[in-house]
Amino acid sequence: MGEYNLTYWSDAPGSAKRDAFLEARQCSGTNDVTCSGSHTADFGVCTQLVNSLNTGTIIGDSPRSICLGQNGNQCCVSWSAAVGSMPQSDLFSAANKILPACVSGSSVSGLARNVNLNGGCVTECLSNRATGCS
Repeated sequence: MGEYNLTYWSDAPGSAKRDAFLEARQCSGTNDVTCSGSHTADFGVCTQLVNSLNTGTIIGDSPRSICLGQNGNQCCVSWSAAVGSMPQSDLFSAANKILPACVSGSSVSGLARNVNLNGGCVTECLSNRATGCS
């Protein structure tokens, strides 16, 4: 088994302030999943990433994605807007819902809408890219 590299991707300095529109929106927290055939990631690496999310680690204000890489394969969980500091485990529920719903062979790619992260209503993505979740 190869070595895994966990990476936190951040917004540009000064742009990580919590998006104002998130404050007023109501979020159902339903984690409505849509699967995609684009930007597919290795299912095994994504499984490791999703399992690693269920910790008490606090994510600072800046990151907008967390990626895990192994043997040239990368899987990222990313979210559509800055939500401020939060426990990493807040990302687990939606990612864990996307993972089994969107697996195709040995790869996975999908998103969940209406995800409540730190009181903000966002889209959360699981794919091979760190940016572009909308």
